[in-house]
Amino acid sequence: MIAVSTSPPNLSMLRKFNVWYSVADGNFNDPSIWISNGKKKHNYPQAGDDVYINFNHKVTIDTNTYSVKNIYVYGYLIFSYSVNSALSVMGNIYAPGVVDMGGTTQATLKLYGFSNYINKYNFINPGISTIIEYSGLNDQDILDLPYVGLTVSGAGYKNVNYSLTVSGPFQLEGSVNFFNKYISNTLIFNGNISLNGSDAKFASFDNTVNATIEIRGNIESDLRHNKILFGTGILYWTGNNYCHIGGGTPYYNYNTMIIKSGKTFTIYPDPSPFVCYGSINGEDPTSTFNVSGGFYQATNIEPMATAGVYNYNYGGTSNLGYIFNGDYTLPHTNYHRLEIQGTGTKSLSGDTIIGEILNLNGDSLDLGNYAITVTSTANISGIIKKETSSTGLILFKGQLVGNAGSARFTVPGTLIEFQNGATWDIRNFSLIAVGGTTFKFTTRSQTLEVGGGTGLRIGADILISGPITITNQNQGFGILGVLNGDNILSKFLNTKFFDYQNLQAPMLTGILDSGSTDTTSCLFQYSLNGNQNITAGIYSNLTLSNGGSKKLLGDVSVLNTYNLNSPATLDTNGYSITNP
Repeated sequence: MIAVSTSPPNLSMLRKFNVWYSVADGNFNDPSIWISNGKKKHNYPQAGDDVYINFNHKVTIDTNTYSVKNIYVYGYLIFSYSVNSALSVMGNIYAPGVVDMGGTTQATLKLYGFSNYINKYNFINPGISTIIEYSGLNDQDILDLPYVGLTVSGAGYKNVNYSLTVSGPFQLEGSVNFFNKYISNTLIFNGNISLNGSDAKFASFDNTVNATIEIRGNIESDLRHNKILFGTGILYWTGNNYCHIGGGTPYYNYNTMIIKSGKTFTIYPDPSPFVCYGSINGEDPTSTFNVSGGFYQATNIEPMATAGVYNYNYGGTSNLGYIFNGDYTLPHTNYHRLEIQGTGTKSLSGDTIIGEILNLNGDSLDLGNYAITVTSTANISGIIKKETSSTGLILFKGQLVGNAGSARFTVPGTLIEFQNGATWDIRNFSLIAVGGTTFKFTTRSQTLEVGGGTGLRIGADILISGPITITNQNQGFGILGVLNGDNILSKFLNTKFFDYQNLQAPMLTGILDSGSTDTTSCLFQYSLNGNQNITAGIYSNLTLSNGGSKKLLGDVSVLNTYNLNSPATLDTNGYSITNP
């Protein structure tokens, strides 16, 4: 018979954590170099154990991965193998002796404790790809050491108390705050920088004491939480750097940035723009700043104003922004994407081409006597204006989107050409152009979608050019100018509300179709407070209102509702209106 205990487990049955003392040189997992105060179930230190490397003893970390609680190095802790080896110290390391990472190319020392010490004068220069990682879920001080690779993760504050040089990659991840405490410190990053690393959104780089930073490598960043604070001190770009900014949220920089002699700093195309509240200049004429991604000026200081080369549309893919208050003349005339924000008037400096998207938010864009072409979408939440009449063409090859109830034109005597339709929200305004301006629709059939009510009145002529159809849908609008075509197949198709306030009959050339959509919401209204000519044809619904005589130019048939509102009068001119 076999006896089986039915008693519950007792804490005394669990493994006691041991304390190990070195007695000779050898590999970490060599049983012959250790003595322990505990049972001999294990032959060398295990996770949770404390380790003492005594004077003159050399303990070597081999290709395995080890973990201890606390380690005290009075002799030598050596990482000497050319392949991966790692030691995790879950408590603290106290090393007045030698820590040697110089004989390995791929070793990692992970520190989790809050009270670590390594004698920098006994720390042997690390190998090519060695990493020291601070991974505790608590505050930790970054030790005063020469780093090849430095990784900061976990949580809490990781405090920089000394000047710091990282000759290899620097990676910041987790829910940590990498905090530089003193302005006298200089932070030098020779290798590539990964900010917010694998966790991608919670880490913070805090240099609000405004110490000098020198970046010689490249930056790969997810900055969606805007926690990368390089301060307002000097930031040197001293390598041929590039900067990736992911996450979709802008990165805000307040430094005085200097690109060193003969070096190039490039902002790559990414979802997030680099927003410059400080300045960026070259050290001399051989410094170069390339923008192929998003770069927004938050001040009126043009990059590289004192020295160096500024390639503002490097590779033809840049997204350039001017997002400050005040008047400003745009210094360039060929943009890929252009973003304008703030108050004041931004003015063109010449005939301007925008290769893709224009975003105008809040500002006025003054065209002066120049033409502008927007190849893709134009998102307008501001004013496009000309102070005087001009022959300069405004060309929207993509869709025009008028946002936020504030988009409008004040452009006398100007031709505005649309090739892909327009959408407006008109809640906060009633007039989007002044007399003498022509809205010309060309190239393809398009739609006009006006929302926010039916109060929009365009103070311009509308010309439908070529055998295309312009469809009025959504809620509708009206015009004070002339509606016409230049081809017998030019068509204006009204499916909603359209208010016409001009003497000349609409679509004398081409086709007026306000009857093929037979619904109560399809209403054509002649409402000039004066005489008007009425285009013959079929109307779904027709209203004649305000003063003056409304004169028929041919027979009219109204399918649903017909209203003649006093004091307007009807001049049949020998024709008739039929309304079942």
